[in-house]
Amino acid sequence: MHRTVVVVVLNALLNVAILLGPGCSSGSSPRGGQRTKTYSWVWIVTGPNDGTTTGAARTEAFQGHFANMKRMARDRQLLVAGPFGEPRAAHNHRGMFLLNTADEQTARAIASSDPTGRAGVFLFEIEPFTTMDTLDRLNDMHEKAVTESGVEAPPPGFHCRSYVLVSHKDTDHAPSTLVHEHVLFDGIVGRGVNRRYLACLDATSKDNAMQLLPEQGRDAWTIMAWYATEEIVRLRR
Repeated sequence: MHRTVVVVVLNALLNVAILLGPGCSSGSSPRGGQRTKTYSWVWIVTGPNDGTTTGAARTEAFQGHFANMKRMARDRQLLVAGPFGEPRAAHNHRGMFLLNTADEQTARAIASSDPTGRAGVFLFEIEPFTTMDTLDRLNDMHEKAVTESGVEAPPPGFHCRSYVLVSHKDTDHAPSTLVHEHVLFDGIVGRGVNRRYLACLDATSKDNAMQLLPEQGRDAWTIMAWYATEEIVRLRR
């Protein structure tokens, strides 16, 4: 992700609801009797005009991107957002949104309101994400933590940290191979033959994450460096 993109996205994270939770198949959750709920996972990918949108046009697009993220969070449409580092699941992945809707058409309309999308700097690929946790809590947790910090003008990336997302095609068996204490949230992303188990690990680098993955079949995991609010650590506590 270009430095401009990182700064804009991290700025947006300061006041954006950033939320994730564990997910599996439909039915009751062993955590507090919660039931699964499906949201929309939006992969933000490089668009066809990324390299040609420069200068004032690029600045305007990203200023609009920042403002639109704040609006989506305020309207409870955006639950989580964050930029990717290296490694990524795909070379063109730039960041992600988690939207508060299971309807792909609605999710696409929300994502398409982003000025960087309209400018062709970004494109949005949408998949369902099913989780067992109530995702709405983290918005208030993050805002409360920022307010209690006493910092009036938080810098980019304030109250955020590095994580590692991992995914596996074996949705039935992969979850049981991870140590529960290392998983901060998890769920099922995608549909049909493209369904994958996805988890956020309490890790800050690929090397750290590799130590938390099962030794047997480790190469079958996809590893994604990610940046988001510190409150994710407290989500299951």
